[in-house]
Amino acid sequence: MTEPAITWLDRVIDKAFQEKISDIHLEFVDEDPYRLLVRVRRAGDLIEWPGIEGVHARAVVSRIKSLADVGSGSVNKSEEGRYVHRAGAGGLDPNLTPAQYDTEVARLRRFDLRLVVLPTIRGEKYVLRLPSISRTPRLNEIGFSESNLLNLRKLFGYANGLVLFAGPVGAGKTTSMYSALDYLGGPTKAVYSVEDPVERALADVDQIEVKEGAGNTFPSILRSLRRSDLQVLMIGEIRDEETAQSAVEISIAGARVISSLHANDSVAAVEALITLSGAKPQQVMQSLRGVVSQRLVKRVHRQCGGRGCEQCRMTGVDGRVPIHEVLTITPEFSAYLTQGATRYQLQQLARKQGMQTLRQDAERRLTAGETTPRYVTEALGIE
Repeated sequence: MTEPAITWLDRVIDKAFQEKISDIHLEFVDEDPYRLLVRVRRAGDLIEWPGIEGVHARAVVSRIKSLADVGSGSVNKSEEGRYVHRAGAGGLDPNLTPAQYDTEVARLRRFDLRLVVLPTIRGEKYVLRLPSISRTPRLNEIGFSESNLLNLRKLFGYANGLVLFAGPVGAGKTTSMYSALDYLGGPTKAVYSVEDPVERALADVDQIEVKEGAGNTFPSILRSLRRSDLQVLMIGEIRDEETAQSAVEISIAGARVISSLHANDSVAAVEALITLSGAKPQQVMQSLRGVVSQRLVKRVHRQCGGRGCEQCRMTGVDGRVPIHEVLTITPEFSAYLTQGATRYQLQQLARKQGMQTLRQDAERRLTAGETTPRYVTEALGIE
């Protein structure tokens, strides 16, 4: 008979995929009895799900640690790993023997879930990040306004250069970058990505995964790629000086480069890139073609008008929709920046040159009845 803890965890993860959950939070409370509390992130909110108690709670934790190879003892420091899940495993007959279970589960589609383990004062916290199982959307399917899509295509029309995607964690940057790779790449081009971790497999892209423990870091991979025959490169995230310098130098050398970093808006992203790279502003502006800043705002469930119904589980919400701001780096913008203009002055210039801000793009969603002022404030804060 399959261990109840295995069946329970498989069913939780299967349900999370079905309900488009982005993260599963499991909190192990090391008391008598043991408890495993469950919360999931749906459309930006954490929602409580039924947990599990007793020896089964401890068994779930042991299974996660074993499969993710993060150590079997008490957690004294934060750790990262990967948990392998087979889609549909929760629907297997629980009366299968362990050997039969292993045989059946091996036939199912594999998904790698990113795992973070954190020690807390109550016990151990496990956060599982679920990859998207939907196909990569085309650039024109992401939700850009017509003017933003036109501006983005212009940025990608250059023979070389760097385009940044900016925003907080969970803003949809990776999905946008994958769509950009699809737009820029193809079987006739040498396309690479460097990711930590690889979120989903892409056709016609040589995807390289960062493995810090093995010395396969962003900087080391990028040093090798500089000498390779590449045309399009995606760097999952710019985190440090060497990665920022590599992004700038590879784009100046002739490749189209896309990457992401955390910034509140497009102008702030330009300043962050300059600070991170340690390079002269003139060199950075020579490489940078533009910045796409984005957020996700909750979408009103049309069937109930946001009032809540069984179909939307009484939330009134039907997923989220993106809002964007696309900054094009013009000669005038570059000159302003290198002459020491303030962030406010740069933002005013960008708007004068036609950039639609995140808040202005949110108005498009409001006018269409897709979202509400409260949801926009949740995503962007108070002006």
